[in-house]
Amino acid sequence: MAAGVPVAYSTLLLSALSLVLQDPGGAVRGTIVDAGTGRPLHGATVALTDLNRSAATDAHGAYRFAAVPPGPQHLTARYLGYAPRTVHALVPSAGDVAISIGLAPLPRRLTTVVIRREVPAAAGSVRDAARTPDRAMSIHEIRRHPLLAEPDVLEAIAGGGVAVEPEAPSGVHIDGAAADQTAYLLDGIPIFSPYHAAGVFGAFNPDAIDDIAVWSGSVPPDHVAAVGGVVAARTRRPDRRWSMQGSAGSAQARLTVDGPIGAAPGSALIALRTGFPGAFPSAGDDSRIQGAGGDRIIAASAKARGGVVRALYYDNENELSVASDTASVSSAPRHTFEWQSRSGGGEWQRTSGPRRIALRVWNADAATRIGWRADSGGYLDLAATRRDVGVLASLGLTGARSITTALVRLERIRTTVTERDSARETPVVLRGGPTVMTLGLEHDRPVGSHTRVQLHGGAALAGDAVFLSPALAVRWEPVARATVRLSAGRRHQFAQSLRNDESIVGTVFPAEVYAAAERASGVPVARGEHVTLSVDVQADAATGVGVHAYARRSRGLVLSAASGRQPFAIHDLATGSARAWGATVQASRSTRRYAVLASYGWQHTTVRHPGGSYTPRHSARHRIDAGIMGYPGSTLSLRVGTIFIAGRRATPAIGAVEWESCNLLDLGCEFAGSPTTSPREAGSVRLPAYLRVDLGARKHWHVQLASRDLTLAAFVTVTNLVGRANTLVYASDPASGDRFPVTMRPLAPLVAGIDWRF
Repeated sequence: MAAGVPVAYSTLLLSALSLVLQDPGGAVRGTIVDAGTGRPLHGATVALTDLNRSAATDAHGAYRFAAVPPGPQHLTARYLGYAPRTVHALVPSAGDVAISIGLAPLPRRLTTVVIRREVPAAAGSVRDAARTPDRAMSIHEIRRHPLLAEPDVLEAIAGGGVAVEPEAPSGVHIDGAAADQTAYLLDGIPIFSPYHAAGVFGAFNPDAIDDIAVWSGSVPPDHVAAVGGVVAARTRRPDRRWSMQGSAGSAQARLTVDGPIGAAPGSALIALRTGFPGAFPSAGDDSRIQGAGGDRIIAASAKARGGVVRALYYDNENELSVASDTASVSSAPRHTFEWQSRSGGGEWQRTSGPRRIALRVWNADAATRIGWRADSGGYLDLAATRRDVGVLASLGLTGARSITTALVRLERIRTTVTERDSARETPVVLRGGPTVMTLGLEHDRPVGSHTRVQLHGGAALAGDAVFLSPALAVRWEPVARATVRLSAGRRHQFAQSLRNDESIVGTVFPAEVYAAAERASGVPVARGEHVTLSVDVQADAATGVGVHAYARRSRGLVLSAASGRQPFAIHDLATGSARAWGATVQASRSTRRYAVLASYGWQHTTVRHPGGSYTPRHSARHRIDAGIMGYPGSTLSLRVGTIFIAGRRATPAIGAVEWESCNLLDLGCEFAGSPTTSPREAGSVRLPAYLRVDLGARKHWHVQLASRDLTLAAFVTVTNLVGRANTLVYASDPASGDRFPVTMRPLAPLVAGIDWRF
């Protein structure tokens, strides 16, 4: 650990080590009765609304929920002919809490009910239960994360080898890999560039998400290929009745509705969100970031032909502009950054006895447009598009002790990158894209009484070459509440981004510029090998501890930071390799009154290219994340979160630059300048250690409207209580050579707003 780490944080780390494990939790039980007569109500619906879990009462009006996460929960009871009722429960980390509810009669006339034969739903797959990701979080855990001012699905998974840069995230880095080496899935459908900028990062609306998982060392063969790993999210199961939830604050506004559809058993979910970094314009201040971003999710499911069919539409748009000159911002042309992604697809699954059949199709698009005032005085216009069209068919067989799945995946990748320079007549165009056919096989079986082994991999045919991607995962449970996981694998990636991760511009505005592997363009097929070892121990019902270690090696990487001076590279592309290794220690403790998370991570990453080597900016040598969420009452929560980072490297910016991150004190975000980088100085600057402490509060109320419960909440977060400046990079004056720090967030209110659920 770095010598500069405060003793208080070392003590916190040692007392609460890390992996955010799901605690077994306590149990909630009780009875639902008629409030007037005390008669038990058989078949009443009881729901833990925060967890999206429900149950029906038995003949004695009794219900029980096991393994409920500790802390405050909402418990709702409904019964036909009675007014629904919602109560608060403070769940302990172990043991039962008894809550009995009396419902008041509320007679109502029923609509006509037409009964049809119901097609059985597809049973859950044993193969899915056998798979274990390297990291997973439910939306319940994300909403109660002490380090988040507002729920952010991608920022929440940071830790355990997953790195997200503070305050200006440019992507998700898995075990030392670059941001473009992470693939994203939503309900199994590929998603490109699922992030925003300037105030909001993750472009997955949290109100629409049920859980998220990270796969690194061993990635299932039906997931998209990526050198770093895969982040896979799933949409939330809609409520049995139409419901609505949303939020409105200083950084974003969102609205989600969901419920049943059609005569056949089906459901739909629609989630809309918009962010507004330029919502507070200031007269005469052209350095403010202008524009907006937003995302949309539409998901539907229904029973069809003895199985379940699911459909998804995803849309993410960003349009931002910033001043290109710090001295004459009103007269100089502005930089523009626009990126969007759209994905659509569906899947049909059917389980019949030991067999499971699945068919998945998708169409995923990405488009990026960047207007950039170059240091030569000219103006560059960069346009990039990517389209992936694919189909996957799989057949799974469950035996007495083993599970085997075979699949075939066919995917066509097409990319086009065009650069137009006002100082040059002829544009530069890169086109390419292979058609990749992959045959995959997965076999899972127990070995002895405490060990389970999973072998899987694929053979991908692209052009005239074959790429083999074997993988192994071993899960060993030597004693109760202890799990050891070892995984290793090789993967290939057939498209890479030309964004310069070392540029401050590429960091603040993470617009990916995809280019497919093509010999003519100089973009190779990336290859990576990855080994991970994890040990998780559930010390007791409230405390979990975990250790995660990893090593990776990657080759055939496009290194834009070593190719040129601009925020993106298209000419004379440099390629190289990278090595990364590291370890993290994490722990959590949850009780009915508080939840504590803490983690320490150590990492070393080296990128090599023909001109030398450097440490990328996302690879911090030491990092501590710690936080506590307290519940003084069932409707009030307080949180304190802290981040400590030491041993960071950065590439200096050449040219004047101005930057102020988004916060309420400054009423927005500011950026001005046209900084460039030098390949010779990649990773040459050491950044000072950074410490940040945030304080947040949330209070909610309940309002009964007819037969509905309306939950209203207000929240606010004050950030950087210790007033420590976070140096994002050093910028240098080309004339004098003097360097000055470009710092991040001041002591200020970060966000404030309200949210609701109806």
